[in-house]
Amino acid sequence: MLISGLFAMSLDVLVGYAGLPSLGHAAFFGVGAYSFALVAK
Repeated sequence: MLISGLFAMSLDVLVGYAGLPSLGHAAFFGVGAYSFALVAK
Protein backbone atom coordinates (compact mmCIF):
# COMPACT_ATOMS: atom_id res chain seq x y z
CA MET A 1 0.00 0.00 0.00
CA LEU A 2 2.82 2.38 0.85
CA ILE A 3 4.65 1.62 -2.38
CA SER A 4 1.49 2.26 -4.40
CA GLY A 5 1.12 5.61 -2.67
CA LEU A 6 4.73 6.56 -3.39
CA PHE A 7 4.29 5.53 -7.01
CA ALA A 8 1.17 7.66 -7.35
CA MET A 9 2.79 10.69 -5.70
CA SER A 10 5.92 10.51 -7.86
CA LEU A 11 3.83 10.12 -10.99
CA ASP A 12 1.70 13.10 -9.95
CA VAL A 13 4.81 15.24 -9.45
CA LEU A 14 6.25 14.27 -12.85
CA VAL A 15 3.08 14.62 -14.88
CA GLY A 16 1.33 17.36 -12.92
CA TYR A 17 4.09 19.81 -12.08
CA ALA A 18 6.81 19.02 -14.60
CA GLY A 19 4.56 17.96 -17.48
CA LEU A 20 6.79 15.02 -18.31
CA PRO A 21 5.02 11.73 -19.02
CA SER A 22 7.54 9.21 -17.71
CA LEU A 23 6.93 5.52 -18.30
CA GLY A 24 10.06 4.44 -16.46
CA HIS A 25 8.28 4.43 -13.11
CA ALA A 26 5.48 2.29 -14.51
CA ALA A 27 7.97 -0.16 -16.01
CA PHE A 28 9.75 -0.71 -12.68
CA PHE A 29 6.41 -1.01 -10.89
CA GLY A 30 5.20 -3.58 -13.42
CA VAL A 31 8.39 -5.64 -13.27
CA GLY A 32 8.18 -5.71 -9.48
CA ALA A 33 4.53 -6.78 -9.53
CA TYR A 34 5.20 -9.46 -12.14
CA SER A 35 8.16 -10.91 -10.27
CA PHE A 36 6.20 -10.88 -7.00
CA ALA A 37 3.36 -12.76 -8.69
CA LEU A 38 5.80 -15.38 -9.97
CA VAL A 39 7.38 -15.82 -6.55
CA ALA A 40 4.04 -15.93 -4.71
CA LYS A 41 2.70 -18.57 -7.09
